Amino acid sequence: MAANNTNCEVAVLVQVLKPVERMYLGTLTAGGMRADLDMIHIRQQPPADCLDYDGLVRLISNKIRIEPYKLEPLTSVRFTYMLSEWPEEACWSQSPPDLDLELGAGGDGDLGFSGLTDLPFGLLYDPVRELQLSAVWPCLAHGTFHDSATKHTLDPCKASLWTAKVLPTTGSSDGPQVAGLLGEHLVQLLAACKDQRSVVNMLGPAFDDHGSDGVVGLSSALDRLTEHSVPSLGSVIMGRRRRRHHGASVRSDRSPQGPLSTEVLVPMLNYLFPEDGEDETHAICYPSNLGRVPNWPENLEGLPDDHPLKDVSVGVKGAPAEGLVWRLSVLCCHALQSLGGLPAVAHLLYELMLELRFRWDNCQFVPGVDQSNSPPDLASSLLQQKLQMLNCCIQHRANTTGTVNSAGGGGEEHEVEEMDEFFDCMTEDEDTEEEVEEPASKRQATTASVSSWDRPEGRLRSSGQLRLLGTDTRLYVPVTQDPAPVTEDKLEEQAQVLLRLGDTDEGSVMRARLMSSSLLSDMEAFKAANPGCQLADFVRWYSPRDWVPVAASSSQPSPPAAGGDVVRQGHRLSDRMTLPGNLWQEVWQSAHPVPARRQKRLFDEAREAEQALMWLGQLAPGELCQQLLPVLLHAACCRVAREPTLYTLPSSAVWGNGSTSSSSAADGAAVTVPVLQHCSEEEGLAALLALVTQRLGRLSRQPCDLLRYHDVVEQLIAIEKCIGRALSLRHKLLPNNTSRRSSNVSGTTDTDDKSNLNKSGVRNRDSGSNFSNKTSNASTTDVNVANHSTDDSDSSTDINNESSDDTVVLQRLISSLLSSGEVEVDGAATGVAGQAILRLFDRALQYQERYGLIPNQLELERHRRSQPPSSRRSLAQCTKTRLGYAGAREYIVRTRAEYPSGTSRVMPHRLYATFLNNDFRVAGLFTQDTTFT
Repeated sequence: MAANNTNCEVAVLVQVLKPVERMYLGTLTAGGMRADLDMIHIRQQPPADCLDYDGLVRLISNKIRIEPYKLEPLTSVRFTYMLSEWPEEACWSQSPPDLDLELGAGGDGDLGFSGLTDLPFGLLYDPVRELQLSAVWPCLAHGTFHDSATKHTLDPCKASLWTAKVLPTTGSSDGPQVAGLLGEHLVQLLAACKDQRSVVNMLGPAFDDHGSDGVVGLSSALDRLTEHSVPSLGSVIMGRRRRRHHGASVRSDRSPQGPLSTEVLVPMLNYLFPEDGEDETHAICYPSNLGRVPNWPENLEGLPDDHPLKDVSVGVKGAPAEGLVWRLSVLCCHALQSLGGLPAVAHLLYELMLELRFRWDNCQFVPGVDQSNSPPDLASSLLQQKLQMLNCCIQHRANTTGTVNSAGGGGEEHEVEEMDEFFDCMTEDEDTEEEVEEPASKRQATTASVSSWDRPEGRLRSSGQLRLLGTDTRLYVPVTQDPAPVTEDKLEEQAQVLLRLGDTDEGSVMRARLMSSSLLSDMEAFKAANPGCQLADFVRWYSPRDWVPVAASSSQPSPPAAGGDVVRQGHRLSDRMTLPGNLWQEVWQSAHPVPARRQKRLFDEAREAEQALMWLGQLAPGELCQQLLPVLLHAACCRVAREPTLYTLPSSAVWGNGSTSSSSAADGAAVTVPVLQHCSEEEGLAALLALVTQRLGRLSRQPCDLLRYHDVVEQLIAIEKCIGRALSLRHKLLPNNTSRRSSNVSGTTDTDDKSNLNKSGVRNRDSGSNFSNKTSNASTTDVNVANHSTDDSDSSTDINNESSDDTVVLQRLISSLLSSGEVEVDGAATGVAGQAILRLFDRALQYQERYGLIPNQLELERHRRSQPPSSRRSLAQCTKTRLGYAGAREYIVRTRAEYPSGTSRVMPHRLYATFLNNDFRVAGLFTQDTTFT
């Protein structure tokens, strides 16, 4: 009534009954007609009168009250054949990782640990649950085919249109959850970041000090003179490196026992701290140049020349590829998944601290970190910065002591004595080397005119043509202290201190003094190297921009500068240097002539090293995982980039790409794929991975947000599953890319199927599963081509070219199946893709009949006829074809007839029916003439 009163020509539908039933009723009104939309849904076998096409025609005739023979309907038919039981050679062949082999349990006793040096990748279960092939007859006239209880003539191999669709494994009660190895490891690390327990809470009080023997040494001097209560790996017994090499025990009787056994721990430490000169089979050396992305493997084909993540990886605040932090993240990931969980990570962290303490005490560089004297890279993670700071401290200590121990030296052979540091006195020989030779008379006059306090010290070299303004002697560049390297957290602490000083005058003075420590050191070194110098001399060397010409500075008379400096050589100090209360003037007046080696050190390597070790020692295992999270995700992105399949798939191959992929109506479930970043369809899946890495770079420079990192993990899992589906489909449709197989599409009978079954079945039983792939290929190979390929080289070349073309077509089909929900198969049963699908169905049916998974055609027909008419199944459902039995049948019957009476105008009518397993659904649209009723 509402639709009629408003003259609405859009169909109005109302959902009725339960939502799961998906039942709708509606109406549509237009000029002089009204259409009623009705539905029927039965969760059981349909009535005997509606089992096939003839029954649907009778249903329409009864509805519009016209005899069936008067109707001339046009019908669209679609039969769907479902393949979920794969043949042996098409089953998913991904093997789970052999943990015993990874831990070195087998073999000749060598502790080969290559299995834990890289992130795993792949799916343990078949990610393709079902292949649905639909044979479609778009428009069939009435009487051109038969689909009744006595005769069925619809052969899917003769259909003009084929469509294919694959369904993923959803992890429901029908099958196991698809296990992505990389995704499982990443999820484990993400969950470990929420754990706040310390090492002591996990491992007990025996692991309390984290190897901080320096702290213990302050409280117990005798302990430092003898041996520590928890000795480091370098001082337990002689030959720490030799023990690692031979795999012997590294523990004394007093050392605690953790979750990681010695057989596991020693190879892990060898991987983190490889030794120079050792055999590469026992230790993996770090690459000479640590970059942002790892190098490609040598024996892997199908990869591009340039790494796709090379540019976007620069923005990731992590660690260099294949460095110490990179390897530590991989080992922690394996420890969480298969070596004991978070307690194993705590044990590894404890042993890492023992090793770092040992290297600091023995002045040995930490490998896998930048060993140059450069400051920590603030564009890297905080853990990487702390290790760089530790190497800087070791370098400064080596410069002070004049020696540095090699990485392979033992602790007893290369001990560094710890003693108080004293400043060396200046010797006459050093003074002679620092000074440039001058005439003897001038040198004697200069020596006699100055006191011992004003003797020049700490000269590095001459500055060239510059001369002191007061004494007209040569100006020398002093030896200065390098700026103190700082890490990111120290910079934040300094900024907080400066902010707390406020805006008062006293706060400004204190802030200026805190910021001028390096300036004071340089001024003192300059005064020591250039006795009798002035502030203007220091400015000319230190800040030449503040030594300006008089005309350019001001037209008024120049005021005297600090220390009596006046205008010289047409230049003067800039205005900011001559303002009253200038910081430079105050610092210059308070500076004394002290060379750099006698000054208070700007960088105390002992204090900074202890602070870095203390920060590392106070890390909880969960906090360590949080520090390693950006590094591990970067390593995971690089691991995905090593898959050659990544570069053959479009970005839309990730199922759903932000949408929901629904399975068949019988499943009633939907598979939700995480929303990925926008990427055009023309770009490949590698471009999508680059976008994920770019997002990871933005997250790594922000405070840690586990929810956003979880989104990145979900995106990597989706890409991993997408690659796994592509590999599974290629394994099913391309079991052997080098052989060209063909088959007779329409000339196969039941007898031929039985003979092929017998031949291939016997051969499979005799040869076993290892030869099942070859047997299936041989049973479907064109005999004529095989016989003549060795005799005619031209024919062989043509076959190879055709095989290559067929492979391209099948790969295009696989990409389409991954990108779209349902795709059209070019050429239907006669095309290359159709023949490949036919071969897959043939092998699957042979496998199912061999093991009794499907009934025999004769037995099924005998059983159908023995049933009463009310429970009898349709002939189309019981007819076996080369694709097996139809799992779903859909009909659309369209006709035109007078309704509701014989005097009415001819109105269109439409009936849609679907037959599934114990599910029957009919939707009808019947139009009435409201003018001539």
